[in-house]
Amino acid sequence: MSDALTDIARDAGREGLLFRIGRLEREFVAAPSAARAAELEALWRKYMGVGRGYWGASDAARARERVAFYRGWKPGDEVWLARLLEADGVVIRYGAGFIVNSRAVEEVIERALLRVGGPLDYSVFRLKLTVEAERLTCAACPFFGDACLMGTACNSRVEEELAVRKARCRP
Repeated sequence: MSDALTDIARDAGREGLLFRIGRLEREFVAAPSAARAAELEALWRKYMGVGRGYWGASDAARARERVAFYRGWKPGDEVWLARLLEADGVVIRYGAGFIVNSRAVEEVIERALLRVGGPLDYSVFRLKLTVEAERLTCAACPFFGDACLMGTACNSRVEEELAVRKARCRP
C-alpha cells in the first residue's frame, strides 16, 4: 500500500517515460540502428518496472512485445513499428459514440498550427480538414495491450493477427 502522492508520482514518471520512448521510437524509425534498439529495449524494461500508480499501471503486454521486438530487431523490421506509429496520421479509438483519445486529434491540429508560426495564443485560425479513414486491425493497432489478451470486445479484431502479437509478447 502506498500513499496517493507516491502513486501520482509513479503515474507522472510513467507518462514521462512513455513520452521519451515515443520520441525515440520516431527517431528509430527514421534512422534505425542496433544501439538505438538496445536503448529502446532498456527504456521499455524500465517502463515495465514502474509500479502501479493512482490512475493505472504499465501495460505489460505492450511492453513485453516492444522488448521482444527491439531484442530481435534486424534492419527492415522497423517497417512494422513505423506502421504502428503512423507519422502521417493519427490513430483514434472510437466507442460508444465518441472519440476515446480525442487528445490525439488535438495534437495533429497543434502541429499544423505550429507550422503556421507566429503567436498562437489568443489567435484565430481557419482549418481546412481532409479526413480519410482506414480501419486498422490487430497487426497495425498501436493500442495492443493487456486488455487485448483478456479478450476485450473489439470490432477491429482479427484473431490470426492477434495471435501473432500475443506470441511476440510472451514472457
